[in-house]
Amino acid sequence: MGESVGLQSAPIRTCVGCRNQAPQKELLRVVLREADVLPDQHRRLDGRGAYVHHQLECIDRAIQRRSFVRALRATQPLKFDQLLQFASSFVSPQA
Repeated sequence: MGESVGLQSAPIRTCVGCRNQAPQKELLRVVLREADVLPDQHRRLDGRGAYVHHQLECIDRAIQRRSFVRALRATQPLKFDQLLQFASSFVSPQA
């Protein structure tokens, strides 16, 4: 038997903002509800999801490049209010 018996590798996902791969636990999952892009912190919401780093740069880049539209297969204009509000909670204020 091989040495990898019993070892499980962490799922790898690609950030839709920067296109870098990272373990799933390091990324934020977002889902589409109606036209709203919602953060799914606990990865429990139903539906198609997309992954992005917990960084405003990646979120902004994904919005500008329309990466969320493609990844979530959206057919209507998207609203990012709740995602951006959530993202502002993990940005530390500049001292």
